[in-house]
Amino acid sequence: MSRTRRRLEDRGKVSDGFLTEASKFVSRGFNDYIRGRLYRTINPTSGYNLKLQAKEFAKNDSIDYGDIDENKYGVKYIDFDTYTGAPGNLNVIDDIWANYLQIPINRRRFNTRLQKSKYGPNLGKENTAYYKLPLNEYEKELLIDDTNNLKLNSNKNSNILDHYNLAKHTVGRGFDEKGEYRSYYDKWDLNPFNGKYEGTKIPGLDKLGDASFGIGKPVNIYDRIYLDDYYGVKQPTHGVYLPEVTVRGKRSLKNRGK
Repeated sequence: MSRTRRRLEDRGKVSDGFLTEASKFVSRGFNDYIRGRLYRTINPTSGYNLKLQAKEFAKNDSIDYGDIDENKYGVKYIDFDTYTGAPGNLNVIDDIWANYLQIPINRRRFNTRLQKSKYGPNLGKENTAYYKLPLNEYEKELLIDDTNNLKLNSNKNSNILDHYNLAKHTVGRGFDEKGEYRSYYDKWDLNPFNGKYEGTKIPGLDKLGDASFGIGKPVNIYDRIYLDDYYGVKQPTHGVYLPEVTVRGKRSLKNRGK
């Protein structure tokens, strides 16, 4: 029995398909190389100093974070001259950077991993992964205090969590069936061409969100603190909280200057 010969047109289709897949493989390999080199050489806390970063990338030396304080839990901290003066959690900052560059877990510097949040913005896209920050009690209090004067279901820009390398982010005060909550949100991406944070403004590129051209994948940061949970209410009120106020009687006010 003789085998059926493939038509010339079919041969071309097979060849084109193979070349397409091969080019994708080469492209993936090149992108992964660039991602790995960026992670190894670029300090994520160094801002948008392109000249400095290009120099570090070209040298191809691994980052030296220097002498960094480490607590008993193995969390490393770096100094931040910020709005709050809080130290930056390097373990978390590094993991955000690694997530953005899609670095395999076994190639990351620290064992800290961002945990996925159970929540997402009300207007967020479905099937989008949102990650939460490991806020300590001080940071939770900062978030609550910073949003006390907001109207329900409203947001504002803030800097209270910039020691996690978020830059300007969104904080909010909301209410749903579980009660009142406070939230924070940031889409962690890079655009050194928008003129902000030491960046170089380039018309056309300055309007982009992420300007890594596919090398990086933006990381969505979001979580909520329900006030019933925060204040340890055993039987949730599902109500609205009022900021702490001091109430004085009329007599007290009259006698205040005597």
